Amino acid sequence: MRIEPRLALGFTCLLAFFGAANAPAVEIRFQHHVIDPEGPVDVWLKAVGDLNGDGKLDLIAGGRTSGGLVWYENPGWKKHRIAGGKFGTDGEVADMDGDGDPDVVALEHDPPRIVWFENPGWKPHIAGHQRLHDIEVTDFDGDGDLDLVGRNQGAFSAKGDLLHFYRQESGGKWSHGILKIPDGEGLRLADLDGDGDADAVVERHWYENTGDPLSAAWPAHRYAGEWDYPFTFVAAGDIDGDGRTDIALSPSERAGGSYRISWFEAPADPKSGAWREHVIDSPVETVHHFIGIADFNGDGLGDVATAEMHQGEDPDEVKVYLNPGSGRAWKKLVLATTASHSMRIADIDGDGDPDLYGANWRGRRIEWWENKLR
Repeated sequence: MRIEPRLALGFTCLLAFFGAANAPAVEIRFQHHVIDPEGPVDVWLKAVGDLNGDGKLDLIAGGRTSGGLVWYENPGWKKHRIAGGKFGTDGEVADMDGDGDPDVVALEHDPPRIVWFENPGWKPHIAGHQRLHDIEVTDFDGDGDLDLVGRNQGAFSAKGDLLHFYRQESGGKWSHGILKIPDGEGLRLADLDGDGDADAVVERHWYENTGDPLSAAWPAHRYAGEWDYPFTFVAAGDIDGDGRTDIALSPSERAGGSYRISWFEAPADPKSGAWREHVIDSPVETVHHFIGIADFNGDGLGDVATAEMHQGEDPDEVKVYLNPGSGRAWKKLVLATTASHSMRIADIDGDGDPDLYGANWRGRRIEWWENKLR
């Protein structure tokens, strides 16, 4: 039996924060909430969206072992069933059929399928039968309906050397194409070149969207020149406040290894300019299966949240690194000494600041950390 370490509940941490303008000290406080101590078993899938249209963000959880796919209604967290089955590491909320309400896209683990569940009623629709680790949703070709891109992981027995694109066609049909990439792990969508469409970001490279997701013409651009760890979690957002989309990476797989957490500063020309790497924390164990970017303390700069999985050899941590602004060391704020995995950043309580939603991949506890900045 695993003994869970003590969780830091609702503590306050006062940090002297000095940005470019020597901003005064900012009080950063997070309050921990358990939504469901007995959620789906082994909560691999986490997603966020307003499923019932009441203006509040609901939380979605899928179990790898049992318990199926459920959603928790905000507020009160009443649990609703979406589907039975066993679910993988990723899911998204998006209006897949264009009827004005959000549907749920999920990776089923056994059997391996890409499924979207139609809201209301949660009728399943199959987009593909590949085993994937990551899934993202966007309109790649600008035709008004949503497409998908996914990737498996290469850290263990499988390969992560293909991007799988699924273009939505009429009549509920899907066309499938692949793009060969270096083996690894991690996927995010972001408009890096500012042309209005979503590009695909993996570790070390980003791939330029040229308007047809099934085309072989996805030009590759290297942004992480010195980064050589292939199994990552990827985040994208403006960290330094210059209006450009930066990239952050954490080493996400294989316990016992050591690497670093870094962000990569977008140049004026993201295609040919040099991306500068900035180390946030080093060394860290290679079990950081989440990284995300948001302004947690309201100073206008992007902070970085990460979490370690429970199989690591050093103490588990859910944490936020506060952006120093001046280039000095990032300030690490530990929210909990328990593990989490594939977390989500969202304004769960609707007060205007970002909160954190998560669950460990082993276990059943569904939880969130409320940002008490406002």
